[in-house]
Amino acid sequence: RIDYIRKVFLFTHLTGLTTGALILAGTALFAGAEVIAFPTILLCIVVGYFAGALSYLFVQNTLARQLRRQLELLQPLIGAAPNGGMTVEQLLGQVEDSVGQVDELIGTVLGTVDNIQPHYASVNTTILELADRARIGLAAAESKQ
Repeated sequence: RIDYIRKVFLFTHLTGLTTGALILAGTALFAGAEVIAFPTILLCIVVGYFAGALSYLFVQNTLARQLRRQLELLQPLIGAAPNGGMTVEQLLGQVEDSVGQVDELIGTVLGTVDNIQPHYASVNTTILELADRARIGLAAAESKQ
């Protein structure tokens, strides 16, 4: 199983190298086949590789920033703050753990609501009965006057 960040690494670098090959093909198409020499091929590969590497670093940085932001938003529920020096994989693991904690919290709240609901219904019924008795008592008191 290839983890997410490795897929991003492969995709961005292969995209960069493909871009380098397309630049080489475009150069040959417009300038002629005589410009295709070892230095030109090497330059296109290097430019493509750096384009892929820069896009990978941008995606990795953006993903890490987004995961840190999600952890900051979850902090009131889970109580843990993200550590600044964590890798994307560690941040992703911490987000998964945090989501698990929130899921447990929601399960606990729903269980508590299920436990309280019958008591609420009982109290509500009792209040309605007392209100009916109070109305009957008030009606009886008013009729005696």
